[in-house]
Amino acid sequence: MNDKKHLLWAHLALFTVNLIYGLNFVIAKDVMPKYIEPGGFILLRVMGANALFWGLHAFYKSSRIQREDWWRFIAGGLFGVAANQILFFKGLNLTTPINASIIMVATPVLVLLIGALAATERISTIKALGILLGAGGAVLLIMNRTLPSSFAANPTLGNLFVLLNAASYAVYMVIAKPLMKKYQPLFVIKWVFLFGMLFVLPFGWQEFWAIQW
Repeated sequence: MNDKKHLLWAHLALFTVNLIYGLNFVIAKDVMPKYIEPGGFILLRVMGANALFWGLHAFYKSSRIQREDWWRFIAGGLFGVAANQILFFKGLNLTTPINASIIMVATPVLVLLIGALAATERISTIKALGILLGAGGAVLLIMNRTLPSSFAANPTLGNLFVLLNAASYAVYMVIAKPLMKKYQPLFVIKWVFLFGMLFVLPFGWQEFWAIQW
């Protein structure tokens, strides 16, 4: 009975996460670029996340990053926060929320493909077919030119940015997997977001200061 209860709560939590993530597409599209440019939006987002994660981790037992893992944390900040979010918000600013959300479905496919290249995953015939179908769908969306320019300034470029964002996040997931087994998850996230913020600062500082609060 407890297992069923835990499974129900896990599903409710995952549904809530996806609901918030879905709202993010619509809300972010609504405020960009009229009220805030993508770079400013990203910097505001990662600064808030850093405050939250570092504040929460103050209540947990502290630990240290081992020397051989520093590169993974830095690469995690680059691919999982900076490149991922810059490409996503730049892409969303140019395309539609529907296109962006559909292309993001390619993330698991890219995780599998990158994992195979990194020798952490094995690709079967069924998985290979799934990769081809996913890649084909992403290409069809990227080449779509029928959207009104008033709603999507450059859907082809925007779709490409969102796809590159999905690829960047896939690289991050492959890099971060060993860290999640070795360290406490909140510890990993706080350091990844700290390094990510350092990478984002040069791209978002000017747009952040231009916000008309």
